[in-house]
Amino acid sequence: MSLVSRTALTLLAGLVAVPMTPTAKTGSSSSPVARQATPVVYDATQKEAYLSVDQLTYIRPGLNLKIASVTNVAAGQKPVVEIYLTDDLGGALDRTGIQTVGVITPRFIIGMWNPNTRRYINVVGTSGSGSESGKGTFQDLETGHFKYTFTNAIAATYDPTQATTLVAFGSRDTTDAVGKIYYATPQYQDWVPSTGKAATTFTAMTVARCNQCHDPIAPHGGNYRDIKQCVLCHNPNRMTGTAAPFDGQIFFHQLHQGKNATVGAVTYPQDIRFCTTCHDPAAAGGASWYTYPSVAACGSCHDNVNFTTGANHAAGPAADGTCATCHQPQGNTEWDAGIKNAHIVPLLSKQLKGYTAQILSVTNAGPGKKITVTFKLQNGDGSFVDPGVYKVTANGSISIKLGGPTSDYTNPGMSADAQPFSESVQTATYNATTGIATYTFTNAIPATAAGTYVVSIETRRAYTLNPAPNLGPATVNEGAPNQPFYFAVTGTTVTPRRQVVDLAKCNVCHARLDNLFSHGNQRIATQHCTICHNPNADDSPTRNAVATAPQPPESIEFSRMIHRIHTGEGSSSLSQPGLAQDYTIYGFGGAVSTFNDVTYPGDRRNCLACHTTAAVTELPLPITNQPVITQRDFFSPRGSATAACTGCHDSRDVAAHAFLNTAFFPGSPTVPAEACGTCHAAGADYDVAKVHAR
Repeated sequence: MSLVSRTALTLLAGLVAVPMTPTAKTGSSSSPVARQATPVVYDATQKEAYLSVDQLTYIRPGLNLKIASVTNVAAGQKPVVEIYLTDDLGGALDRTGIQTVGVITPRFIIGMWNPNTRRYINVVGTSGSGSESGKGTFQDLETGHFKYTFTNAIAATYDPTQATTLVAFGSRDTTDAVGKIYYATPQYQDWVPSTGKAATTFTAMTVARCNQCHDPIAPHGGNYRDIKQCVLCHNPNRMTGTAAPFDGQIFFHQLHQGKNATVGAVTYPQDIRFCTTCHDPAAAGGASWYTYPSVAACGSCHDNVNFTTGANHAAGPAADGTCATCHQPQGNTEWDAGIKNAHIVPLLSKQLKGYTAQILSVTNAGPGKKITVTFKLQNGDGSFVDPGVYKVTANGSISIKLGGPTSDYTNPGMSADAQPFSESVQTATYNATTGIATYTFTNAIPATAAGTYVVSIETRRAYTLNPAPNLGPATVNEGAPNQPFYFAVTGTTVTPRRQVVDLAKCNVCHARLDNLFSHGNQRIATQHCTICHNPNADDSPTRNAVATAPQPPESIEFSRMIHRIHTGEGSSSLSQPGLAQDYTIYGFGGAVSTFNDVTYPGDRRNCLACHTTAAVTELPLPITNQPVITQRDFFSPRGSATAACTGCHDSRDVAAHAFLNTAFFPGSPTVPAEACGTCHAAGADYDVAKVHAR
């Protein structure tokens, strides 16, 4: 079916190009309101892609603002802002929602920039907020064109010769028509009111950096979507007294460490010393975190330091503005007083040697046979590492995992807990000249094995840092990136396991997934993770070692586990519920990890935040996928699609829906047949892409 036909009939997938003709008349040369013939293109992740042409023409999606002028910006005056409102095609929008769909609520903030403190000073309103939420006076000039006069006057202390920022933003409520609210991209005017000349104000951070994780950042009901909006209010002038912890230079750091008592716990997914995660080096002011140190910014993380008394500060008492005297932008050695050096993440230390592990070949592969694996360990400089070193020292480990088949790992006949064979290979035969090690497994491939299997090295070594971070750790585990090696057990065709998630996408939020969560920094690649985290796997080996641990065991199958972890406590700002059930895993040494309070900052409907392509999320899933054992859930086993979908949608009602649409055919009592694709396949009424569209 052609794209045009599909658009006209169902509009249920792919790209939809919709030519719309705005009804507004052509404006003046200064007006953005003009007819445009260029169609709007919506992809399958947007709700608009599933509307008919008539619906789109009527609704005219989108909301855009343009600042035409700002006047009356002087002490004692009420600022007047002239605004144009348009849809995505440039057609005029009625802010009242009478002539066009959806009431529009404009908002404004104005503040004076202090280049010395690199903060704003709010100068409008008795509360000093500088914020107006459309409660002032409107003068409608024509459809989509109005002037707004602030409710409050500018303070007498305002200096019009100083750089000033006005931001205009707002929302358009089309919930009844489209099921969504449009939020305009904030528009700024940075200028010196006394001269009218453009000015430079806040440039320290970019919203693109925030939205790597937040997808998008949208606090306070969704209206505030840019970091520059945030800092206009979150400043010492606005956040005084008991609100002082909400001053941006303090609040943003503490928020990402879960230290702000008002906001509560935040599960930040990476080492806080990855400063450039938020401070974009490409931004005009992206270097401010190490070129403009301050008591507020530094003390927000180092909150055990009292700069007034000098407690826990090697230099003793320090006045604000003097930090750069000792703390230069760049020092000479790791973790000295230089700001960039002091924030080096230990796993990125240049003292580490760049450990790698590569499997070169697998021979003697076949059902019932014991494979021989050749591999090589190296440092970043090319020098070889003898695996036998781990026999005589406790500073590291090395093993090779064997799992299969790659159609969907179940590791049949391997171990009672469905884990792969894992053999320590310190006894491998080692050739010091070539660096090649050879190891023959003591366990045979199961006699019933068929298809493609995998071997993958996991190894780490402890390295003592000297110098080391003042606050630790002095010793880190340097792990070699996993490189799974696939080989045929039967036949000659080697079929790697399908790849549905992308490690690079994980690291957009996690920076280094191995840094916090990956079993001692030695399990890094997602294709390695699935060898253990397979449909039959659970936490019974570690749970059973804890006498008080509740039974039965919890599934650790990868799709179910990752979806549940990232559902956590949900998101109130996105109206997304958290887990209905407890999700607790017993880990190494009986360590208890409860994921119910994880605060995922993104929108879980954005499947591409983790998945490689949209295609891997389409139903039905491959028929070769195996049933997932979920003993702690409402029913078990469950099909792979049910296991994945109920990872997020874990309520009893959803489980009942899935159970009623699962069949166990005669002759195959343990392999459930799922009917999910009937309603949720690509192009169906409740296509996965359609129900996840935003």
